[in-house]
Amino acid sequence: MVCNKCGQELPNNSMFCNKCGTKIIVEEVKEVKGDTDNIVDQTNIKRKTHFVMKKIFIFPILGVVLFILYYIGLQFINNNGYELVGSYSYLRDLIPVISFILILPLIIMVFKNINGTYKNQKKIESENVVHEEIDQATKIVVKKKLFTPVKVIIITMLIGVIAGGSVIYSNKQKVIKAEKAEVAYMMMLNKGMILISFQAIKIETDAQAISSVWHDAIFNSPVNVNGNQAYTFDDAIKYKNEEFKKNGEMDVIVKGRTDIQALMETMINPPTKHKDAYESLMKIYNSYNEFEGMVESPNGSLTGYNQKISTLDSSLSSQLNEFKTRYPIGK
Repeated sequence: MVCNKCGQELPNNSMFCNKCGTKIIVEEVKEVKGDTDNIVDQTNIKRKTHFVMKKIFIFPILGVVLFILYYIGLQFINNNGYELVGSYSYLRDLIPVISFILILPLIIMVFKNINGTYKNQKKIESENVVHEEIDQATKIVVKKKLFTPVKVIIITMLIGVIAGGSVIYSNKQKVIKAEKAEVAYMMMLNKGMILISFQAIKIETDAQAISSVWHDAIFNSPVNVNGNQAYTFDDAIKYKNEEFKKNGEMDVIVKGRTDIQALMETMINPPTKHKDAYESLMKIYNSYNEFEGMVESPNGSLTGYNQKISTLDSSLSSQLNEFKTRYPIGK
């Protein structure tokens, strides 16, 4: 140790020069040196932070640009009546999630800086001792090391990926559920078509039987129907209906009508995809009901009855064939 004034060599840790009496200022030099090093460290930290922040701002800019393009594209699709289908339907939910993930780090950093500035101001106002200032600065440096911008981005990305994955998975499950519901509904439509086709064959057979006994009651009276002699049209139809009930023909028709009616009631709210098919089946169902009524309650003249039966039978067959062609089973 040497005196700063006279150059006298002094023992270590001397407080005053034993030759000229000057006070030794080694501690002050150390303190100044320490402050200088601290300023240099803080400057380096700011430079590094500024460099990282430049890169961070790229992500929010990309997020904003992506969301603007998404909004413009969505408006174009809606205005022109287009629809996202299949795997493209996920873009409707995925793009906003990605945009939010890209923008979120900036929001967090801004909030963190505002909050940190407010806290630092309060700390500076309450600090009265140099050592307390050093401790607070150390804590701030440690916090900066624990919550660097890169770490904030990584954590935010992980949270966003988890949240976005959950949204995509949930939407995918909804799509799968909707697809299963559409398949199940189409199977019900096909079932209704098959039941009506089967019933139409039974009704056609019974209508021809009614027409036959009606003809015989007019031109070959009396006619034997179900073991009874019928001299009039009314008696012939009455005995024929008794025969239908006896051999179970009427039970088959009634049961078929009940099953079809119950099935149509379950399909009253069709999904958009099968709305046209449901409307087509409803027309077939109405024609079927009219066709069936000709068997349960025949009336008018024989000629008129035969013509009506022929017209309804032809119309119903045409509608069923058209339905099978437009909506094949399993499609």
